Amino acid sequence: MKLKAHGKVLLYGGYSILETFDGKGGIGLVLNVNKGTFADITKLDYNNCIIEVPRKEISVSGKIENNDLIIEDHKYLKFVIDAIRTTIKHLKKEGGFSISLENDKELGYYKMKTGIGSSATSTVVTVASVLFANGINPIENKELVFNLANQSHRNVQEKIGSGFDISCAVYGSQFYRIPIKGETTHTKITSRQHMFPDYFKILIAFSGKSAFTVNLVKNVRKYKEEKESEYTEFMKGYNLVNEELSEKILKLPKIYDEKKVEEFVSLLEKSWELRKKLGVLSNTPIETDGQTNVLQEIKKNGALCAGFSGAGGGDSIVVICKDDESRNQMIEYLEKNNFNVFKNLKVGNYPLEIVE
Repeated sequence: MKLKAHGKVLLYGGYSILETFDGKGGIGLVLNVNKGTFADITKLDYNNCIIEVPRKEISVSGKIENNDLIIEDHKYLKFVIDAIRTTIKHLKKEGGFSISLENDKELGYYKMKTGIGSSATSTVVTVASVLFANGINPIENKELVFNLANQSHRNVQEKIGSGFDISCAVYGSQFYRIPIKGETTHTKITSRQHMFPDYFKILIAFSGKSAFTVNLVKNVRKYKEEKESEYTEFMKGYNLVNEELSEKILKLPKIYDEKKVEEFVSLLEKSWELRKKLGVLSNTPIETDGQTNVLQEIKKNGALCAGFSGAGGGDSIVVICKDDESRNQMIEYLEKNNFNVFKNLKVGNYPLEIVE
């Protein structure tokens, strides 16, 4: 049985999506891409656990004993191992299996992190596969998949993260708010699933530099601890822009309207500018002036707008074009300027799925 979890881009909401404002989480728009992680799982008649990543020639084995996975740590497999361990502890069952994982190449460029979500997709597809091997249909139990995968992902990432990337890999493209204490189900706190208007032609390119997201968030948290009132006031204003932007997107017409699109682009760029300002205030390399100049040059050469996805600091650049012709022109421009362009990467709605 083979499952697939798809990657993501967080269009806006970086950092504010980690906070709560007036009793609800900060908002962000996270969009699926059509590339992700496959997992193929086979039950075994004994309690061995075999994990394989054929493309990287990795094969490790351990045992499932006393509701736990006994296995040596492996740097490349830390998300997979914790996902298996977390799911086994929840199930309280013994029984072995062999699981094989494979990423689409866009999730890693020459072994560099691209920010498209390989850790989240690996975690989600592993949890879903182990549940399936134990008689639980993950497609019919997405809330359980989310809860276990989010718990595991946070374990590995030092409890840092809102869960938007996990949620996107499970449920598909959506407006996301962080779970609030007291909520009993994930579906109550996941905002409306949303498809971005298809007249926007989105292009994603690797910036040439991987972002160390956990370190970026730690830096911003330090600023919060040192200047809490200043931080809180700034973040409230930042999130208000994101709330307004979310409402603006919901009101975009089905047919391209230049005035409405200009209003949307203006607000999106304002959100990105505030994220950059947060970097200045917190002395965090979210977006340097040099990187801003590069993004502005991309816009001057035919894009509606261009900005870093998620937390910034590198990883991938999201380029929004008004039509296919503009998108093709941008591919040519970016490649001439030595960007690695993911030409086959498309934004859409791709929730967790069984593929075989």
